[in-house]
Order: sequence, then C-alpha cells, then structure tokens
Amino acid sequence: MVKKIISVVLIPILLLQLSSCYSMSGISHEELISQQEKSDIRITTFLGETFEFSSFEYYIKSDTLIGVGEKRLDVHNTTPFSGKIAISDIEFIGSRKFNIGTTCLAAIGISLLTLTIALFIAVHDLNENFKGCNQRS
Repeated sequence: MVKKIISVVLIPILLLQLSSCYSMSGISHEELISQQEKSDIRITTFLGETFEFSSFEYYIKSDTLIGVGEKRLDVHNTTPFSGKIAISDIEFIGSRKFNIGTTCLAAIGISLLTLTIALFIAVHDLNENFKGCNQRS
C-alpha cells in the first residue's frame, strides 16, 4: 500500500514539474527596452534566426541587444551565442514569465487528484482486508 501511495504522490508532482507554470507572451520593442524586471526572452529576427537569452544574460544598449545565450539551429539543436542583435532586426520578442495563477490552480488540482486517488486506494485495501477477515472466520 505504501508503494501505491508514493506512486500516487510522485506522479502528480512530476506532472506539475513538466507543466512548468511559465507562459511565453509577445512583447514590443519598447517593452523590451523599458522592462524593469528582466525575464527569459526568445528573439526571432527578420532573417528567421531564433535566439534565447536567460534573464540576466542580456542587456540593451541604445538600439542594440547585447548578450550571451543560445542560437536555435532547429527544434532540437542549439549553439552558444555571444554577440549583438540590432533592435531593428528583431521581428518577434517572446518573454517567458512565471504565472502564479496557473501554478496555484495546477497545484490545487493535482493535490485534489492525489488525495482522491490515495483515498480510493486506502478504501480498496481496507475492503480487501475486511473481506479477508470475514473469509477466515
């Protein structure tokens, strides 16, 4: 029974980790330049190149983004990037931020699901034990 309950608890925690309650939303050039709190960003240029930077690995100087990150070669491959990208060359900016609302809802939902499954397992095991006691009598 303990193994079942451990599984019931660990699987939902894994799901919460995999769902990673972050959201990527598009921001304008002006928002990128004036943002107070930096976030992870994904840049796509007009040439179709995609770059990803962690929150503290880039900065804006006049009309240029300067940073250290990764350049996406395809869906599965990246290469290290260190350099400059002119703001005027950027077609899309995606900002990745933590979403507390989604995280709370996911955590509550997973907790309720875990408790429900654990309760069903406990009731089933008690029922099986009770049947075993009645058969021995």
